[in-house]
Amino acid sequence: MKWARVLDWLERLCRVGLGGMFVYSAWGKVMDPGLFASVVMKYELLPEATVGLFSLTLPMLEMLVGIAFIFTKWTREVALLATGMLVMFLGALTIAAIRGLEIDCGCFGVSSGGGRMELVLAIVRDLVLLVPTVWLIFRRDLWLCENATAP
Repeated sequence: MKWARVLDWLERLCRVGLGGMFVYSAWGKVMDPGLFASVVMKYELLPEATVGLFSLTLPMLEMLVGIAFIFTKWTREVALLATGMLVMFLGALTIAAIRGLEIDCGCFGVSSGGGRMELVLAIVRDLVLLVPTVWLIFRRDLWLCENATAP
């Protein structure tokens, strides 16, 4: 019984931490979508005609994921969406690093830095963030099991 309580608190901590991170990440992009669009262009992954729409919708989706993590009970669904986004970010960052691009990752808006080392650190950060999101997807819903076994 005590172990279930620890897991419940760990779930809450993951939800609030990930939610806060997604909201914080979206904030700078929402405040200056034009600057974020210029960062997206430097990745050279999207057709120029789609960059504007992408740079407007991605931060809003990040904001919604963050808010949903914190304030809803749709943990598994939000974690699945967040995992997909992190995998997409990892793909873009890895491609940029392999190409040797010396760009700002754009992960938390636009920073003053940039360069290969920032891309590598962003890849590591996203890999670390995948751990709690995947755990939230596969975490066993104890309350469902208890109800299923009740006489």
